[in-house]
Amino acid sequence: MYNYSINKPMYFATLIHDELHKELVDSLSVQRFLIFRSEIDLHTIDKLYKVIYGIDLSEDVKQKYHSEYGNTLLKLLKKREIPDIFQHSISIIPPLVPLIEV
Repeated sequence: MYNYSINKPMYFATLIHDELHKELVDSLSVQRFLIFRSEIDLHTIDKLYKVIYGIDLSEDVKQKYHSEYGNTLLKLLKKREIPDIFQHSISIIPPLVPLIEV
């Protein structure tokens, strides 16, 4: 939980890596992580995955999954990067309370 609160993309990169490298890969977990994070920060997770593990997430997915299923997961990874403003759940707008004079 601590890792999640500090750096969400790193947390999810670790979860995806752990799921991909289990002896019995749970394909639904990997699919769920990739789909749920695809519109939030999957591009950032992909970059961190490469930094942490030295291999692209797409290469790891290719090694584990074949056929149409693997191609579908790879298409999620090839989506263009979402601007930073949409990637974070923390509001970047400062609270207006200090600006209001009483």
